[in-house]
Amino acid sequence: MDLENQRSASLSKNSEWLEISMDSLCCVAGERLSGEILLHLANNTRNLSIILKSRGIEHVKVQEPNGILHEHTSNIYTLNTTISEFVELGKVQSIWPFTFKLPLFSPASFNFTDTDNQGNSIKCQVCYEIEAILCSETDDVIKCKKKFFVLNRNTRKVLNGEISEETPLSCCWCCTQGMSKISLGYIDLEHMSCGATKNYRIDVQSQLNRKLESLMGQVMFKLYVQIPNGKIFEFMKVLSRTVPQLNAIFDGNADRNSLTLEFEVDLSQANFGENPCSNDCALFGAEYYLQFYATYDVGCRSKRAFSEMELHINPVAPVKEALKLPGRWDPKENLISNLILEASNGIPYPQGTVLSNRNRINNN
Repeated sequence: MDLENQRSASLSKNSEWLEISMDSLCCVAGERLSGEILLHLANNTRNLSIILKSRGIEHVKVQEPNGILHEHTSNIYTLNTTISEFVELGKVQSIWPFTFKLPLFSPASFNFTDTDNQGNSIKCQVCYEIEAILCSETDDVIKCKKKFFVLNRNTRKVLNGEISEETPLSCCWCCTQGMSKISLGYIDLEHMSCGATKNYRIDVQSQLNRKLESLMGQVMFKLYVQIPNGKIFEFMKVLSRTVPQLNAIFDGNADRNSLTLEFEVDLSQANFGENPCSNDCALFGAEYYLQFYATYDVGCRSKRAFSEMELHINPVAPVKEALKLPGRWDPKENLISNLILEASNGIPYPQGTVLSNRNRINNN
């Protein structure tokens, strides 16, 4: 929360206090975000109302070395609605529950800043925020704004199976000595998050493994920015690279024709933003790949076998902080509001049904 909102939200908790409590700071695209607006007024004497706003935006900014600037913003959704047209007079302690369904295509929360090989400075961001406003007929009395984090719908994909690629091991165009099959598979069936470390299973199968010269694995990050005028900027970076010791691999496998090893994917070196996760947006996309190479001596030349697997990486959401409630907090709970989000063209998104049995915020 910025300084203005800290000041506004903490204004004399014995007299005026407004807060947003969300069930979770993290939500998956296509699911519901639910929460409550909490209000305490020691003695209300004015005609007040409560407005709830929310929006999700994509923003890209590319500065070319020659000074040309490309900057674009795309709305994912908007919300601007009156939760209560009239706040009762006198002492007020009230809760207004709310819920809305995020669009299924909502991209993940994202933050990236770096410079590509051509010297283009690239910044990409996806952010979501929600704001409650207690207002009079003439001005805003108190505001409370918070960010929340979204995982895109690919986080629902079940991780199973493996990715395999076969490569002919030929010393020339007409002479093939055999085949090499590299398979990349999962050990842990949970999606990775930004900054995390995780092991994957690598299988290298070939009758020519005795002729292996080297093994090498790496993690590749790719970002592309699609400017609305048609220009595309690309950023690629190897985040980590490992060369396993062949002797140790051979010693750990009884059958040299079928080698199995664990490979560590380390995303701690992805130091180009707070949440440079996997994403597919209107203005940009971001992808991670696990790539593995096996190089063979096939006589007069070396031949490299290759396999890669795309990794889905989720953003990391902060830990939800406990609310500090006013003293003697015994609020009145209002009916839940099932809110309708709008696209940038003003068309409402379908919301489906909503359950009203929610846990009440109290001092317990």
